[in-house]
Amino acid sequence: TEHRRACRLKSSLALILFDVDHFKQINDTLGHAVGDEVLQLTARCLVGSVRASDTVSRHGGDEFLILLDDVSQASDAAAVAEKVIAALGMPALICEHVMRLTASIGVSIYPADGETAPALIALADAAMYRAKRQGCGSFEFHDAQALGDAQLQTQVLGSLRAPLLNHEKARQEVELRQQQLQQANEHLLLSALGAQE
Repeated sequence: TEHRRACRLKSSLALILFDVDHFKQINDTLGHAVGDEVLQLTARCLVGSVRASDTVSRHGGDEFLILLDDVSQASDAAAVAEKVIAALGMPALICEHVMRLTASIGVSIYPADGETAPALIALADAAMYRAKRQGCGSFEFHDAQALGDAQLQTQVLGSLRAPLLNHEKARQEVELRQQQLQQANEHLLLSALGAQE
């Protein structure tokens, strides 16, 4: 229709729904204090992986939303998803434990996939669970053809199968990396979608 064609001429938004893999196992095995630190580290990694114009918010539990503004093609969102997975895959010092985290990520695109916040979140959520079935540290688009035949796929960068590293050198590298990470700036902002409608 003309409406959809007009929407496609505008820049798109990408909604990335993000879930920390094995978060319940972290809480149950290492305790809630470690779980809280994991969430804070995750937020810092997300904020450090996006532009100032993008929005990072906690969606609940161990789920986060990233709203990418002014996305010209699906590969832009894929690049951010890969950057986030790579950032989490770096060893991080969390309550005296050096850990590597992974996440499952689902992506939906406005207006191609949907034009309301609930619809986009539901589609990204379904894509995220498909990513989770693919294995830790991967992402999926709602539209499987969004990236064409050469669909990007990430490799598993780390998991809780070997979360603890007790080497002093690794600990020093982690401390240096954490000093360079930005402070988490969480926003609850899906209202940006309303401005695009």
